[in-house]
Amino acid sequence: MPVSPEEYLAKRRKVVYLESTHEEFVLRKFPRQTVYLLLEQFGVVVSTNTEVDELEAELRDRVSELDMVKELPAILEIVLPAGIAEPQVVVSKKPGDMTVLELDDIEPKDQIELFGYIMDYNGFSEKAVEERESFQPPGTE
Repeated sequence: MPVSPEEYLAKRRKVVYLESTHEEFVLRKFPRQTVYLLLEQFGVVVSTNTEVDELEAELRDRVSELDMVKELPAILEIVLPAGIAEPQVVVSKKPGDMTVLELDDIEPKDQIELFGYIMDYNGFSEKAVEERESFQPPGTE
């Protein structure tokens, strides 16, 4: 029997809790388009023949060199809505809409914490790279 959408998505979700408030957020693997949007934000020109692994490596490099003051606000507008499945996060919402959480509703320290969780979960942090490399057979690095 084919996998149900619910079963498929359940394997691609991760529950995290904010350290300060213990509030629950459900993360998701973000869509491939998010990688392109992030690279575009960093000014990286992507050609049609660039391998996905190369794009992901470039993104990891750019994230590790991120200028928190200049670049982070724009990056958060891409990463948080794309990386959080529940509650739904949007950059801006209609006045009075209580069905979604606006990015500005999330405290800055919580945004940074969620950013770290999302980048780890999606494999774009130094921690994620180190963990992935630790599983490589000797001599294949």
